[in-house]
Amino acid sequence: MGTWAVPGGSTVQHVITTSPAGLSLTVDGGGCTSPCTFNWTPGTSHTIATTLKQLPYYFSYWNDSGALSHAITAQSSPTTYTANFFNDPLEALKKCLDPLISTSATCTLAAGTHTVNSTIEVKRSNVTITGEDRSTTALVRGASHTSELMLVNVAPPAQSITIQNLTFCGNSALSTPASPCPSPPPPSAPTTCGAWQRDIHEARRRGDPDPDGTYICTDLYVANADTRQRPMDPFAYIGPYSVTISNCAFEGSTGHAIALYPTAPQEVNDVYITGTAINSSEVTGLLVGVNGENYSDSRACDSNPNFKDDTSVHAPRNIRVEGSNTFANNLTGAMGINAARWFALRNNTFTNNYIMPQAGNEAGGSVFFDQCTDKIQIYRNTLTGPTYLATDGLELWGRNIDVGADDPAQRNTVSNYQSEGIAANSVFNATITNNTTSNNGAAYPTGGILVWTREPGGPCDPVFRDTQNVTVTGNTSTGQTYGVYLGEREASTNIVNTITIGTSGPVFRDAYVTLTGAASGVPAPEPPQAEQLAPRALPVNPIQDLAAPIRPLPSKCSETGNRREVVSFPATDVHVENGAGNIFWIQGMFSVAGDDNTGSGGPDSGAQGCHFIFYPPEDTSTCTPSSGCGVLYLDKDGGGFDWTPESPSVVGPGGHDLANSYCRIRAASTDSRVTFEGKVLKLNLDIEFLSSTKRHMYTATGNRQGLTNASDGSSYWPWRYSGWWKWTQ
Repeated sequence: MGTWAVPGGSTVQHVITTSPAGLSLTVDGGGCTSPCTFNWTPGTSHTIATTLKQLPYYFSYWNDSGALSHAITAQSSPTTYTANFFNDPLEALKKCLDPLISTSATCTLAAGTHTVNSTIEVKRSNVTITGEDRSTTALVRGASHTSELMLVNVAPPAQSITIQNLTFCGNSALSTPASPCPSPPPPSAPTTCGAWQRDIHEARRRGDPDPDGTYICTDLYVANADTRQRPMDPFAYIGPYSVTISNCAFEGSTGHAIALYPTAPQEVNDVYITGTAINSSEVTGLLVGVNGENYSDSRACDSNPNFKDDTSVHAPRNIRVEGSNTFANNLTGAMGINAARWFALRNNTFTNNYIMPQAGNEAGGSVFFDQCTDKIQIYRNTLTGPTYLATDGLELWGRNIDVGADDPAQRNTVSNYQSEGIAANSVFNATITNNTTSNNGAAYPTGGILVWTREPGGPCDPVFRDTQNVTVTGNTSTGQTYGVYLGEREASTNIVNTITIGTSGPVFRDAYVTLTGAASGVPAPEPPQAEQLAPRALPVNPIQDLAAPIRPLPSKCSETGNRREVVSFPATDVHVENGAGNIFWIQGMFSVAGDDNTGSGGPDSGAQGCHFIFYPPEDTSTCTPSSGCGVLYLDKDGGGFDWTPESPSVVGPGGHDLANSYCRIRAASTDSRVTFEGKVLKLNLDIEFLSSTKRHMYTATGNRQGLTNASDGSSYWPWRYSGWWKWTQ
């Protein structure tokens, strides 16, 4: 059968138009005003095009889903091609993304600063969402918009969704945003949208109580996107990815900038983030995890030998953050990876992240991997720390972790963290090789690399696990007390099973570290270095009046808890006579009248006492560590109030604890100690509550520094403190 042709070379009418009509078009290189009519021979090729902006209109999509300029083939019957425009740029983008009306491969947002008052939803695969240019195209959170700026929710198999050349402006007031975000930012969303964390920051700066509020917003939320490829070796995988985030900027999120956080049984797998900047988020820059599966107990994943590849597990898998991404000034960390498998973190720069603790979590890492992260590769990253005292660089709790590699070109550089540079906490199978750590540990001189087991085993997790199979070799340590530090803040719980150390810089091992299995390069134990351990103390801030209102814990912490807390009381001696300090004593009362229904105050609907009195030396001018001053344990029962000495200590040797029917002050804990710095006294107490049957909040409402007025001899109380303790049934 031959090729059919129109008899006599007849032509067919084709209409090239716009909606609304009257806009400009280009057809085969020539301009016209729509509608434009042409008679073409079937089978011939032609090019039709329009422009992105014809104000007040913005291009959305062609009815044949072609690109802004694309080739067509003349048909054998009359045909109309329509370029659809809308007079609002966000509406034009949303119409292009609507799978019911468009299958366009590219949806472009015109340059400009666009206020988002309703979420931009991505519901289909094989689409590129692009700004005209990252430096000129911005999505700005509306003042009352408390949902996502953009939501990806595509049923599997989902692939080739690309988000590029866009700036997301969350309107945080934490810092001056980069262009094209408005400066100053517009009014922020209500406290239901993450401003809670910013308000805490401001309240603490002023010395005010923490405000109420719990909800956190996200600017880009990937809730459902899975290629179903299930690659055997994701680190060698080159696509297709379900979602690619490329050349974007996230400035001043009012919560998390990006969340890869499905709700089981939905999944988010195969995600690639590259060439993107994430700055000044009020909470975390990148959050990864899963709702609907409980990984708060590390054994939930440890008991599954195939956790990293198990198809019945919904934790995100194959997440690649690689290629000149930058993270700076994110309030509670650049990244929080709560549960993920096959996570590649390569060739990124982190600067000044985790600059204050999230409520209920007093210390943290710029980059944090929780205990149910499995198969992690961390190569060629540069991490530079903030001045916040309780921040480390890489905080690792997971399994099968490679930090650096045999090839020195893969090394990470970690510097200027007040706490340790790299922390291997309760890890399974970790290799820390060929990294450069420098000038870390200024506040808590654990130095370059810390290896320890902690209880609890992670944020809000009362279950610890032993550290197993750790290799620390070939690392370079400069400008810090220790190259590697093996230590523990919880006496007699740190077991390290199989460890190899071979790195520059001194190696320290405290007396509480127990080694099992093979060990190489580990020195003999030394006495615990109390002042060299990060206290991880609950922030208990001085205020001038009543204690702060009791505030519920974040939801993750409220389900489980730990009946121990370390509390720090810094007390400035405001009375100076003849140049000498004159702090007579400090006392405290923990727990106030409570309510079993709300979990506030003391346990079991009543106040319970954990009252203490501490009498420091009268003359602090002769206080030195060699005289026993400055590192004293609370191993005396002179405070009264029905204290019973417990000897030997339930913690370990070195003193006896003080207990009453409600609580125990753990005297032999390295966290119960006193330090003097000039005329500043700092008292740390490791306190364990004994008798509650309910979950409760506790508050320190009467901690007083007894000072004598030089003129009349009277005593006065210049400050109080407040804080909380978590408890489980």
